Amino acid sequence: MPTRRLTWLEGWILGWLRADAQRSQGLLAARYQQLLTGFARQERQRICASLAYLETKGLIVVGCTRGGQPAYLLLTPAGSQCVSQIPGRFDG
Repeated sequence: MPTRRLTWLEGWILGWLRADAQRSQGLLAARYQQLLTGFARQERQRICASLAYLETKGLIVVGCTRGGQPAYLLLTPAGSQCVSQIPGRFDG
């Protein structure tokens, strides 16, 4: 569990990843670009910063291509537990 409280955006990302995993029954990783679609540049920068924080805390995994570009996102068991401890708050 993170030492500081998650921001609304970080919680929303975790909820979005949980909903995506449930839709695909855990068989597919969420595409990085799919998460960023429809957001303005400044918002995408905030999302990227939140993704970096969530990854350092072990709540998600950001998989990269050989060139180092982010390609997919996975919710870790710790991330799933973090979302489930706050029922209904971060529903995607």
